[in-house]
Amino acid sequence: MLTGRLSLRTHPWLAEHTVLGRALLPASAFAELALRAGDAAGCDRVAELTLEAPLVLPERGPYSSS
Repeated sequence: MLTGRLSLRTHPWLAEHTVLGRALLPASAFAELALRAGDAAGCDRVAELTLEAPLVLPERGPYSSS
């Protein structure tokens, strides 16, 4: 299991990717996260990545996943 935290305070560049005033995690960041998780699991590529919904980042505090 991998965990991570994203916030506009610690990753201010995320605020540059907004839609209708809401900061969204760019698709390229999902790809980077998938590659990092695969690397930790011993996989060297991502064959397919489908995003069903955007990840809206909170204005304050971190988005945590596990």
